[in-house]
Amino acid sequence: MSGDIDVVIPCFNGARYLAQTLDSVLAQTEPDVRVLVVDDGSTDASKAIVARYAGRVDYVYQPNAGQAAARNHGLRRTSRPFVCLLDADDLLVPDALERLRARLLAEPDLAACHGKTLEFRDEDLAHPRAESWRPFAHWSDPLEPFSILCAVDICSVLFRRETLVAHGGFPEDRAIQGCEDWSFWLHATSGGAKLAAIDTVTLLYRRHAGASSANRRRVAVRESELMRRAATLFSARLDHADRRHAFLDVGLKATALRWWWLGERAAFEEIAVLARTTVDSDHRDPALDRSFETPEHLGGQVLHLLLADRLLALSNPLLATILLLRARDVRRLRARARRAGFEAALDRVLATLAAYEAAVPLELPQQAERSKVSGLPEHASTVSELRYQFGLDALGRGAKDEAARHFERALASDPHFAVARLGLTRARWRTASARRDWAAAVAALRADPERGIEHLLPVDADDPIVGPLFVKLATEGRRRADIAEAVRSLARFGGRSRT
Repeated sequence: MSGDIDVVIPCFNGARYLAQTLDSVLAQTEPDVRVLVVDDGSTDASKAIVARYAGRVDYVYQPNAGQAAARNHGLRRTSRPFVCLLDADDLLVPDALERLRARLLAEPDLAACHGKTLEFRDEDLAHPRAESWRPFAHWSDPLEPFSILCAVDICSVLFRRETLVAHGGFPEDRAIQGCEDWSFWLHATSGGAKLAAIDTVTLLYRRHAGASSANRRRVAVRESELMRRAATLFSARLDHADRRHAFLDVGLKATALRWWWLGERAAFEEIAVLARTTVDSDHRDPALDRSFETPEHLGGQVLHLLLADRLLALSNPLLATILLLRARDVRRLRARARRAGFEAALDRVLATLAAYEAAVPLELPQQAERSKVSGLPEHASTVSELRYQFGLDALGRGAKDEAARHFERALASDPHFAVARLGLTRARWRTASARRDWAAAVAALRADPERGIEHLLPVDADDPIVGPLFVKLATEGRRRADIAEAVRSLARFGGRSRT
C-alpha cells in the first residue's frame, strides 16, 4: 500500500452532509488514505458522526477560528507527502486521488494537480453540471486567471505538502475569510509554483442553502481586500515589464464593478483608482481607464464589455468570455452599448468569441456513472452560456431562426443547461398567477413527465428568454425527451419552492 496521502476536512456544523463526504473519501481506489476531520467549533452532531468511523477517520477539535485556521491545523497534525483539502459537504469521485497522485508522481516538478469540478444542488447527484463562472481549463500561465478570479476549486486538488508549507498555508485573518484559497493561489503561482490539470472530474461541489458563500456585499468586501493584497504582491514579486500586470489591472477593475452593481460609488472609485495607481501605464489601456473614470455614462454592462475586449487584446478568449457573461443579457447590453457609442466594440467581441466558440465540441458523450464522468469539454458550461447569449442577441435583432440555432447549440453542449436557465427565469416571476401556473405545471410533470411538458409550455411560451428555446425544441421529437428530463430535474430540486 502506498500510504502517502492525507485528506484534511475542516468542518463547522457540517453534520448534514459530513457522512456522505467521508464515505466518498473512504471509497477511493487509492489505498491507505489517512482522513482527518478538523472540527472548527461545531455545535451540531459533527463529532458524533465522525465517531461512527472510529479507526478509519481521525478527529481533532479546535475552538471556532475559521476554515483557514482549520486547514492549517490539519496540516500541522498530518505528515504525509500529498495532501487533499476537502470541504465537509463536497464529494470526491472514487478514482480522484489515484489519478491526481499518478500525475504528481509522473512530474516531480509539479506543485499541485487538479481535476474538473461539477456542481450539484443538495442531494441531486444525478444532474451535476460544470460551473460557467469558473470553467475547467489547462491554463498556460495560471497567474493570469488567478489575477481575476479563483480559477480552481481547491478541493479538486492534490498538493505536495512542501508546496503548502513553502507558501505559508492559508491566511487566517477574517478580512478575507472565504477567499483564503484564492489568496494561496496568488502567492503560489506568483512564486513560480507549477499547476497541472487532468481531464477527468475529481470533485462534485455541492450547492445548498447552508453553503459558505455569502451575500453580495460581503463578497465585494473580502474580494476588495484580497485584490489590495494582490496589488502589493505583484509589485513585490513581478518584474516591471511583466505583462501579467495587465491581468491584475483587469482583475482590479472587475472587482470595482462588484461595488457598481451594489450602488456604492465611493467603494467603486477606490478600487478603480487602485488599479490606476498600482499598475504601470504600460500595462493599462488609456481608453479603459477613462471609461472607469466616468462610469455613470456607460453603466456596469458596458464596462464588463470593455473588460472582455481588453482580455481579447491580451489573447485570452476564455477569460474574455467570463467577463462578458457577467454583463448578463446581451440584448440589453447591445442597446446600452449603442447608446454609449460602443456597439462596434460589442460586434468585435462577439465576432471574436464566435470563432472561439466554434472550436469547442458541440455534442457531449453521454455521462455514465459518476465515477466515470470524464467527457465534458474543458469549458462546456461557459460555452453553453456564451451560445445562449448569442441566441439572445439574435433574438433582439429579430433573427429568430438564428436564435433558435444558438439555443440548440447551448442545450447540446451542456445537457442540464435548460434546467438552470429555466430556474433563472422562474426567479423573475413575482405574481401569484405565475406561481399558480407553475404549480399546475409541476403537478402535471409529476403525474406524467412525458405529456406534462405540454402543461409547462404555455407558462413559458411568452417568456422572451426561455420561450423560444422550449417552444422550438419541444416541437422537435428528437429533443423532446431531453427537455422532459431537464424539467423533471428542475421539479426535483427547485419545483417545490414555488408551489
